Amino acid sequence: MIDLNGTEKNILNDVIDMLGRASVDKKFAMRNMVLSTCGKSGVPESRMVVLRKLILQKDDRFALAVYTDKRSSKVDDIKDNSFVSLCFWDPGRSIQIRLKCSATVIEAGDFYLEHLQKISGRAQESYTTKHKPGSPLGASGVELFDFDEQNFFCLILLNPFEVDLLKLGSEHVRFIWKLDQNTSSNWKGGRVIP
Repeated sequence: MIDLNGTEKNILNDVIDMLGRASVDKKFAMRNMVLSTCGKSGVPESRMVVLRKLILQKDDRFALAVYTDKRSSKVDDIKDNSFVSLCFWDPGRSIQIRLKCSATVIEAGDFYLEHLQKISGRAQESYTTKHKPGSPLGASGVELFDFDEQNFFCLILLNPFEVDLLKLGSEHVRFIWKLDQNTSSNWKGGRVIP
């Protein structure tokens, strides 16, 4: 997957290719990732999310999309502080990919509708519960499968500005690339001490 003997640009492209595979292959190890946010409280929050789409953009930029309930705490965190961190791990290859991103919550528009239409069956129920994620169950009378007519689906669009690749092994190898602040289109970086 990643040829660590290639050029730094080719290695970065291999990383992007791996993320592309993760967005379409449900069995690929990196499909599930850790999304970390930090809202008004200042306390970091991490949770697992599923990578739904890789969007290739011009000038070697790319974005990632995940689905969530717009009432979830991660959405509130992102609205307070749009900087997030992602961490992917492939145990079979001993590869970690970390991304620093700016995040945007998408609740309408063509991109939103395209993804909303892809959700069917039981998956739709995740976005139509009457009570928001994290609501207590049981004694309060809140039922797990208490559904609403309203759909609370939204997307989180993640635009990376830093990519950190770590390959563990007999000799650890690490690369860091940062989006050029002057052009916002060129990745600069290379191999660093692990």
